Amino acid sequence: MVKAEKEGLVDAKTIRIVAYLVPAIGVQPGNPKRIRSLADLGNPGVKIGIGNPEAVCVGLYAIELLERNGLLNVVRKNIVTHAPSCAATEGLIALKKVDAVIGWEVFSKWNPGKIETVFLKPNEVPRIAYIPAAVSSYTTDRASARKFIDFLMSAEGRKIFTKWGYAVTDGEIRKYAPKAVVGGEYALPRNWNTP
Repeated sequence: MVKAEKEGLVDAKTIRIVAYLVPAIGVQPGNPKRIRSLADLGNPGVKIGIGNPEAVCVGLYAIELLERNGLLNVVRKNIVTHAPSCAATEGLIALKKVDAVIGWEVFSKWNPGKIETVFLKPNEVPRIAYIPAAVSSYTTDRASARKFIDFLMSAEGRKIFTKWGYAVTDGEIRKYAPKAVVGGEYALPRNWNTP
């Protein structure tokens, strides 16, 4: 949304945070590789999947987590694939293509029984993502667009997101990352994929 706002694609006054996305590690049921921390992703023989950080925000968050925690060079050798979307990143675990993914806590709710969440230490999470909504600068029906955003932000809309495992308040995410910044930008290092 930051990029859309900078490029004038949305009315900045209408931007709302609909739900939050907490970075976490998704593992196979039973956690057969015994991954308990971000550092464990660097263990020999662990196959990691992340979203493509040049195309999808979950991949960008993965690289940021690794870099900020001094683990990018250690874990990079175990990254075996870069998924093109959030859903494809989650699918890497559900389809048993990798041992772990760096993704969102909510992945385990998308596919119950096929993914377990390993939460990061609160001080390891520099930033929390969110699902935004805003009125497009190009809309031809501004009133309907605002009405839809109002629905998303209503008690009924939030109840739907909560039902599907999403955190809808800042307070809910603070137990996982009390000092993390919400939103913002991270510049992908040019050498993110090379030792």
